[in-house]
Amino acid sequence: MDKYEYKLKLDQMKSLTAEHNYEKAAEIADTINWNKIKNVNGYQIVYANNKNFKKASTVMTTKTNCTIKKLKKKKTYYIKVRAYKKTASGKKTFGAYSKVVKIKISK
Repeated sequence: MDKYEYKLKLDQMKSLTAEHNYEKAAEIADTINWNKIKNVNGYQIVYANNKNFKKASTVMTTKTNCTIKKLKKKKTYYIKVRAYKKTASGKKTFGAYSKVVKIKISK
């Protein structure tokens, strides 16, 4: 997710929470997107309640978007993504993590 898309989603969530439509705002916050990278087999999404990613949860996907259903309301989450490619022996080789994105789930 780039800065422009992040700002659009943030504006959408703010307007929905102003209208007291919290369920729709939570759906927008639960879905994250990122740009596709050529020649990779999938992506690893890591999210946690703190900046240090202690007790972080991990989601693996082959798509360029992911919906995380376990996020709780009134909490702040930190999310980062990295790509991986499988080698001939079946092991996964991971790339560098993206910048950490901070998301606050409203009411």
